[in-house]
Parts: sequence; C-alpha cells; structure tokens
Amino acid sequence: MTAPDWLVLDTAAPSAEEPLARFFAGTADDELLLPFCGNGHPLDFDQVECERPECGERSPEWRPVPKSGTVIASIVMHRLEKAYIAAKAPYPVLEVEFDSGHRLYLSTDRDPGAVAYQTGERVDIAFVSVGGIRIPRVRSTEKRSG
Repeated sequence: MTAPDWLVLDTAAPSAEEPLARFFAGTADDELLLPFCGNGHPLDFDQVECERPECGERSPEWRPVPKSGTVIASIVMHRLEKAYIAAKAPYPVLEVEFDSGHRLYLSTDRDPGAVAYQTGERVDIAFVSVGGIRIPRVRSTEKRSG
C-alpha cells in the first residue's frame, strides 16, 4: 500500500489522462516510466518529437528508468493554499535530474522538517498517493541532518 501524501490534499490529484497516462500507469506499478525519442534522447512529458534534427519525427517511447538522480536545484516554497496544500509550514521543492537525463520537480515523501537538500546531492524516489494516483517524491532518509 502506498502512503498518503503529507504535502498536498486529494483535491490536488493530477489527471491520469494523456499526456501523462503512461507515466501514471508506470507509477501504479512502482516504475518510473519516462519518454525518449527513437534515438534515446530524454523528452519532456508533452514533447511529441525530439528537437534534434537527426532524430526525425517518431512517436516517443516510454521506458522504465532508474529511480535515482541528482538534485540540481532546491527551494523552500512558502505558498500555502488551503484548497490544495496540507502542509502548514514551508516545504521543499527540488529539481532532480534523473540518471536517464530527464528532469522533474518533486517534493519529499514525508515532511523533512528543517532539513535542506543540497545541489549535487544524490537522491532516490518513492511513491505517495494523492487522490488514488501514485506520484513520485524524493525519499527522505533518517540519516539526513539539518
């Protein structure tokens, strides 16, 4: 069973329809599926073809990728919206570059308290449930220090 999210309320559940249907089909099976062009370059979720001229116009291929990456940016969000946010205090938002080359903005799988994430730090992900949809979050560990 997937833990409910500590950060957002079920009212903030994402749509599991296109262009994210394959992504959320993967998260339901504990996999991180992300799109690649036919030549293996990482694509954004809504990107229908690679921007590189040598790749041509082929449909994206959704493949499982390792659930680990590097923090390339970290901020503390101070925006608390009662209709969507369960947290009562500022929370981290991290830009993670996965080993596959894809970049996602994520928060943590549980309230990290005053712990900060540093640029260059290696992280893994876990999944939490928001409105019945499993979403990725950076896995918080006990060994972290503030």
